[in-house]
Amino acid sequence: MTSNQFIRGTLWGAAGFNMYGAALFAFPASYLGQLSGLPAAVPPLYRFLLASFVFCFGCAYIWLAQQKSVSRLFVLFGALDKTLVFFVVFALWLAQESPLEHVLIISGDLAFAVMWVFWLISTRQSASVDVR
Repeated sequence: MTSNQFIRGTLWGAAGFNMYGAALFAFPASYLGQLSGLPAAVPPLYRFLLASFVFCFGCAYIWLAQQKSVSRLFVLFGALDKTLVFFVVFALWLAQESPLEHVLIISGDLAFAVMWVFWLISTRQSASVDVR
């Protein structure tokens, strides 16, 4: 598998993960939302704002996966975002404000972040520019 195939595959995977998450956040009272341990009674403003942000990131990953050249800066931004989301949920779990299921589910975000950082590090030589 080439580096290009790898990053595009992970972007498509992250897009799917985000779309699934957006649906869960938009409809937490659904069967899958309840199976995921989400609270059923969430005000619509919070449900749909969170779902919108997650959905928009998913759309951005789809867009980026289809570009001729993958923006390293955007991949870094996505990795930072996914890492932050993981650590927020992890901190809430430590504070006993979120169940362990949420940490396990959101570990997918951390996995994407790790893969993206690995890609950024492994391709940094080919991305450098000779300024002579």
